[in-house]
Amino acid sequence: MIRNQTDKAGGREVTDSYTEVSFKSHDADCFAWLYEPVNDSLKGPAGVPCIVMANGFGLTNKDSLGGFAERFQAAGFKVLAFEYRCLGQSGGKPRQLISNKHQLQDWDSAIVYAKTLEGIDTNRLIIWGCSYTGGHVIITASKHPELFATVALVGVMDGTTEALHILLKSGEGLKLIAAGTKDAAYGIVGKSAPIPIVAKPGHLAVETAPGAWEGYQKITSPDWINEFLPRVVFSGFTYRPIDDAHKIKKPVFIQIANNDLEASPDDQRRTAEKIGSLATQKSYECGHFDVFFGDFQAQCAQDGIDYLTGLLDAG
Repeated sequence: MIRNQTDKAGGREVTDSYTEVSFKSHDADCFAWLYEPVNDSLKGPAGVPCIVMANGFGLTNKDSLGGFAERFQAAGFKVLAFEYRCLGQSGGKPRQLISNKHQLQDWDSAIVYAKTLEGIDTNRLIIWGCSYTGGHVIITASKHPELFATVALVGVMDGTTEALHILLKSGEGLKLIAAGTKDAAYGIVGKSAPIPIVAKPGHLAVETAPGAWEGYQKITSPDWINEFLPRVVFSGFTYRPIDDAHKIKKPVFIQIANNDLEASPDDQRRTAEKIGSLATQKSYECGHFDVFFGDFQAQCAQDGIDYLTGLLDAG
């Protein structure tokens, strides 16, 4: 089915067409938007390069992801933008479960599916992730040496660092642990006790840094669900994509917001150091949410395009 996309894409409506598709990932279907390249500028003898992408913590395709996808599409890439199980239009239960294990499985499934797409060069398959998914793509790249390249935009690279930051907040860390414990107990009997993903400072949520509430309001669609199952906080606290960075065998572009309060810039730089000569860093004088709209989104997308087309030209 071809549809016109309407989302918050860098502060404007997105009108390019995409096709609604889905693919199986373990026990459910993952919903996705498939963008065809609007020109043949990157087409080679074996086909066009394809970017597989997904959004950040609890976010869906409608939440500003289209602004990146349409720019890659305009540059000549085929783009597969998918939603994780239990979120958005994807299947899976319980709803609003944000599981590292399941989402990494979804990445494996998305890559398998992308390789079957008509007209793509499977030797030029790229993965792209932002925020929490920026960490997922580091782990995924470490397991898939066949990938051409990886882009991680303001990625969360060390859950332990983020956990310490949360726990040091007066009372907020303990409230989050209590909520996670309650929800885990509910899960044993098939129930759930969700809490907000984002709230203003002093309220219960996983995202309460100054500016987070306002940032989410700018990048999310009207039907976004501000809710997740906090049983996952315990695995999140020990989730460290940085530990797998040294295993990566192909180029990685790491884009860092210097004023980021959600994803530590230092952790991102340390991740690049662990990747070594295959990593390229670029920093921006902005906060975490600024990269999802307006001029910074345009700049980050263009820098990603320039980086990837440079690799393609060299290859």
